[in-house]
Amino acid sequence: MKKAATVGLAWQVWRAVRAVRPAHLLLRTSGEFALPILRDAISRNVDTLVMMANYMTAHTWREHMVNRWLVRLLNDPAVHLVGNHRVPAAESLVAWGVHRAKVVAWDWPDQPCPSDFPVKTAPPEGGCHVAYAGEVFAGKGVGDLIEAVLRLNRSGHAVRLTICGDGPDRDALQGRVSVEPGAPITFLGRVTNEQVQRLMRAATVVCVPTRKESYEGSPKTATEALASRTPLIASDHPALTHLLRDGEGLTFFRSGDPESLARAILRVTADPEVYRRLSEGTAAAHARLACPTRFHEVIERWRASWGQGDAADTSGNQYDFVRQAKLGDT
Repeated sequence: MKKAATVGLAWQVWRAVRAVRPAHLLLRTSGEFALPILRDAISRNVDTLVMMANYMTAHTWREHMVNRWLVRLLNDPAVHLVGNHRVPAAESLVAWGVHRAKVVAWDWPDQPCPSDFPVKTAPPEGGCHVAYAGEVFAGKGVGDLIEAVLRLNRSGHAVRLTICGDGPDRDALQGRVSVEPGAPITFLGRVTNEQVQRLMRAATVVCVPTRKESYEGSPKTATEALASRTPLIASDHPALTHLLRDGEGLTFFRSGDPESLARAILRVTADPEVYRRLSEGTAAAHARLACPTRFHEVIERWRASWGQGDAADTSGNQYDFVRQAKLGDT
């Protein structure tokens, strides 16, 4: 979404919230979109819970200023807690200045686990099959993945790619693929989560090519790939490198570099023993991403505080993200 459209939509939401005049507000967004809504909620002392899913970073002066303004608002007493998806994203908030006692890392309930599947002892037969699931746009690195697969095929390696999901760059990327004769790249569009999990289990590798400039928190795709026992190939985005180790269930490549990604695909699939070790290591990698606090538990705790006075008394924050993971072991 373009910047002007984002700001315009934010003001529309702000006007709608103001018309309702709520006593409590659950805000499920961040960045520039959140600023007018948060300012208004704070000015009227609305008890607010912010639940994000974004790694806080900045690559431009404007993004830096937006983050500083946002941190100031998040630290206001009217904001009860600030949740973010998993430990790395939660820790990024603290690094920018959000009070540690207000930050909670959360995850979705009922996630699949590696123990549900056997270790893959060798790459599946039929050539290398790479799976991608997520939004289809440049910041997710989908174009880099497509270029890597095209390069591998041009050099004689039989590699096919299946892309699940939709997004603003899907048509452009499909057009790019269409001019490549016989390009083994399939766009499935939106599919069910069950279909994604079956695809990941059947694939040779799953790729999370997110570029470093993306605000992505802890990609759900990474967790689901590790749970499927399929080795993961991931960019060196800080949300992933913070907790995961190269060679333990996954291998990293340089963000935004299709050649580095192509080499990573070959490195994982060329040696059956390397492949087996990575599949075996998915359980340990999955455990590193584990976050015991579920989204609904944070909501329930917030609701339990209603009518108890100061909404921002978080001194007993049982969900302090530092207590949710052994960060010293990473």
